[in-house]
Amino acid sequence: RSQKIEKIATQVFVQKALMSSPHFVEEFGKIAVSILVELFTCKDLPLSTRQIVAAVLSELCNGHEEHQTAFRRHGGIEALRDEVVYKPDETTENHLYYTVCIVDLVWSAVVGSKKNVSKFVEGEGLFALLDILETAPKMLQGQILGVVADLMEYSKVPKMFYQWTSQKSMRGAVHVLVDMWIEEQTERNALASDGVISNLER
Repeated sequence: RSQKIEKIATQVFVQKALMSSPHFVEEFGKIAVSILVELFTCKDLPLSTRQIVAAVLSELCNGHEEHQTAFRRHGGIEALRDEVVYKPDETTENHLYYTVCIVDLVWSAVVGSKKNVSKFVEGEGLFALLDILETAPKMLQGQILGVVADLMEYSKVPKMFYQWTSQKSMRGAVHVLVDMWIEEQTERNALASDGVISNLER
């Protein structure tokens, strides 16, 4: 019963945060980020509740330097890094949508803050994203590619990108990306048998 009440209360909370005015987000975020990070780290909460918390944090941190700083200072980067995994077989809940929210939170709470990016990358967050990229469904792959592309704008990231090697296939990041590109072009009938692009417009 208490979990149901908590879930409903969190859902109301996210609706208010997402639908509110920028002024509300500004004022409410000052006290909300620390509370939400604490909730986010509570593994006793259902995955669906933590997904909602991640969504609210993402909205509060998106484009907001002060909230991104608060997220880092309250242990949000470490907590977020621990959640950058994709293991749908380990839960009966919808792990795909949870991971989508987690990657979105990386985009909102990490990208845009040099210190947050540095801490996330040093904690091997980039490596974790690339680990997911190789095996994730296409919807999640596209989202991860967008985040990685933005992370590459920071000076420390490209070097670490080239250092990553897949534990599954022993391929490097560039090799994985090229293979993904070839697979997509093949599915779209855009490559000739010799690998040359057959239709530039397509």
